[in-house]
Order: sequence, then structure tokens, then C-alpha cells
Amino acid sequence: MKQIITYILLFVGCILLLFKFLYENVPSTESDMLLRLYYIGGIVSGIFAFGAFFVAILTYYNQKKTGDLQRFETTLFNMLQLQQQITNELRYEDTEPDRNPNHGENTGWRTIEKRGRDVFEYFWLSKWFSFREIVDGKISFDEKSWYEGMVNVLTSRGSEAYNQLIEITIFDHYFRHLYRIIKFVDKNKALNDEEKYDYTSIVRATLSRFELVWLYYNSLYGTGKSKFKPLIEKYALLKNLRDEFLTISKDVIEKDYFRKYQMIIDDYQNYLTTDKNDKSKYYIGAFYNSRDKESFIKAIEDFKNSPAAKLDK
Repeated sequence: MKQIITYILLFVGCILLLFKFLYENVPSTESDMLLRLYYIGGIVSGIFAFGAFFVAILTYYNQKKTGDLQRFETTLFNMLQLQQQITNELRYEDTEPDRNPNHGENTGWRTIEKRGRDVFEYFWLSKWFSFREIVDGKISFDEKSWYEGMVNVLTSRGSEAYNQLIEITIFDHYFRHLYRIIKFVDKNKALNDEEKYDYTSIVRATLSRFELVWLYYNSLYGTGKSKFKPLIEKYALLKNLRDEFLTISKDVIEKDYFRKYQMIIDDYQNYLTTDKNDKSKYYIGAFYNSRDKESFIKAIEDFKNSPAAKLDK
């Protein structure tokens, strides 16, 4: 509204200046001042008519923009409500070993029931995952190795094991819809970059600490690597991630940083990069807001000066 008023005032000011110019410079053989004013008034009336048309177009454009924004926000918050519903409806029920099943066949069993966000934490820290072992070149149906939580699966078996577990497909619908929300914001042509970041920040604020952990690995090892990961880096969706909840994957352990450099490097340090073209790692923008130039540049400099950045890749 303020913008429209400004345009109107500028237009009126221009008309007054034009009127003064025409009165002083339009040639006329008429001695009667009223005829001169009548002549000039005809010109000015036409300009006013055009100005009124321009204001009408501008008003329509602003109303349309406001209406489009309202429809966008309505759709976005409906999508957020659906995402919350998907999260609340996550459900895991099964019978699992009561104690470490690797210690013998006398392990007891217990019924597990988890709902909503608790599923993320339980799958990451406590759920027992089993892998069949290869004996004499063949997959054994008797010999199994058990790992408590995905955190230990990745430490012991690495990134290849991430997509081998059917159980974690329980999160597929969750991640697909979360990706659609971010993509919906990203593809809106009516929003500028800052506005898009503000809206994706609202989405980010709804994610719990273990949702962020699973988002990190899903887009590093899983199905989100090709499409979701670039959006995560663009809008700093992992900004609130607590890296101490991550693990040290087998892939990183096998690089033997401790023997070579007397350093323990976790997944966060190993998979962080300032190279946008390195698709195997997270560009630093996934964790720091690139729109805050000062803090973003400082984060890059801190990383470049860190021991982890100087290791052999």
C-alpha cells in the first residue's frame, strides 16, 4: 500500500511540473488565458487517464501478488500439517532381543512399541539390526551378526549397510514428503532468495534432533543424495544438527586418520567441504547460512584452518 501511495505522489508531482512547463512553453496565438489553459488541460487530462490506467494495473498486480502469497502460505502450512501427521503416525511394533543376541541363544525377547518421533531415536540408538553372514562364499541363514542401533551399524559395516536394511524404509514416506515441502518453496518464482530461506527455516524449526541425524545420513548415503542434498545445502537445513549425535562410519575408520595423523575424525568432519562440486560430501552451506556473509565467510575460514581440512582425501 505504501508503495502505491508513493507512486501516486510521484505521478501527481510529475503532472504539476508538466503543467507548469506546458503553460510557459506551449506556443499559442490566443490572447485569452482561458483558451490556453483549456488547450493544456486537454493534454494533461489524457496523461491523467493514462496514469489512472497505470495505477489500476499496479493495484491489480499487487492484489494478485498478495493473493498468490496467501495461497502459497496456505498450501505450505497444509503441507506442514500433513508432515506432522506423517511423523505422528510413524509406528514400529516388533519382538526384539532383550539382551545382546551376539552373546548366545539364551537371550530373552521383549515386545517393542514406538510411536512418532520416538521411532527416529529408537532406530538410531537402540533397535537391534541383524545381518546374515557369508560362510564359505554363501549367505548363511543360521549365522547372524547383530548391531544395536544404526549408529553401530554404520560404525561396524559402513555406508553400504545403510540401504541394505529393509526396516528403515519405514521413513521413506516421511523423507519424500519433507523433500516435497522444501522443493515447493524452492520452485516458487514469486519469492526472492531471502523469503525462500525464511520459509525453509520454518520447516527446519519443526525437526527434532534425531530427525536431523536421519536427514543427514539419508542424504549422504541414502535416496536423498541426488535431489534432496542440494536443497539441504542451499537452505542450511542441517543448521541445528548436533554433530555429537553422529557416528564414525566404517568408511572413515578405514582411512585410519588416527594412525596417520594421531587424530580422531568423525563423520561430520570427514564429510564437510567448501567445494560445491564435491557431491560425496556436504557443502558447508548445509550447516551455515550463506546469506549471513560475515559468519559464513568466518565458518569457511575456520574450516580451512582446521586439521580435518588438511587431511588426505
